[in-house]
Amino acid sequence: MTFRKFSLFSLLPLAITALLTLCGCANNTSSQQSASMAQYRTFGFVPQNGTPSRATSLAHNAVSQELMSRGMMPSDNPDVLVNVHVFANRQVKMPRNSNLGFAAARYPYLEEYYNNLPPGYHANVSQYTEGHLTVDILDTRQKRVVWRGQANKPVTRRVLNNPTRAMDQAVGEAFRSFPSQRR
Repeated sequence: MTFRKFSLFSLLPLAITALLTLCGCANNTSSQQSASMAQYRTFGFVPQNGTPSRATSLAHNAVSQELMSRGMMPSDNPDVLVNVHVFANRQVKMPRNSNLGFAAARYPYLEEYYNNLPPGYHANVSQYTEGHLTVDILDTRQKRVVWRGQANKPVTRRVLNNPTRAMDQAVGEAFRSFPSQRR
């Protein structure tokens, strides 16, 4: 990881990107108010074009386990279809340090060392990869999304060393607010 000093104007595009990224980093779930998940007994996955990636296969397995633990069963003629979308993208982390051109010295004899700081903003820019998981549950009769769960997580060495466990945790986080199956 390298750190560089940049001026305020050269960081403007990065600052806008970072701000937009921070606006969308929360875990999120949504569901239709009128949708009761108790009416759905079976599920299936939306057919994929081509061979699914390893991450998608891990997500399908974790989502299947999660839905079966909630009383739903896989079927060829399902009540709901599950669409899983997994992707990763590069993020920029940019903590700012502002400098007004002077600093208060603790002791008078150190004052000369603090007065010659140039004014401006300096930032340490670092990049990391963040993984995103979106699970949509679609009603096959009404042809609409009845529930959506999302999870975002930085991709670290721990995630890469044990992707099955990481995917299980991400799916569990996405399903945290899944409606109860009880009638």
